[in-house]
Amino acid sequence: MRSMASRYAQRRAGKRTYFIDVKATRADDYFLTITESRKKINADGSASFSRHQIYLYKEDFAKVMEGITEMVNFVKEHKPEYFENNNHEE
Repeated sequence: MRSMASRYAQRRAGKRTYFIDVKATRADDYFLTITESRKKINADGSASFSRHQIYLYKEDFAKVMEGITEMVNFVKEHKPEYFENNNHEE
C-alpha cells in the first residue's frame, strides 16, 4: 500500500513567503518542491502574486543539501548578524 506522504512548511520573510513541500510519487518516491511567492501591488491597487518553483528529486537531495549547508556556513562566518534575528523585514 502506498503512503503518498505529504508534508509542508511555510515561512514568511518580508514580502516573500517560502513553501517547502514533501510529496510522494505513485511509486512512493519522495521529492521536494520549494516555492517562493511574492506579493505585488498593481497600479490599480489590486494585488497579484509571482511564484517561482524548484523541484528537488531524491537522487539530488544529498548533493544539494551539501551545497546549501556550505553556502549557509559561509554566510554565517562572514555575516553572523543575518542569523541573530529571525524577523527579517524589507
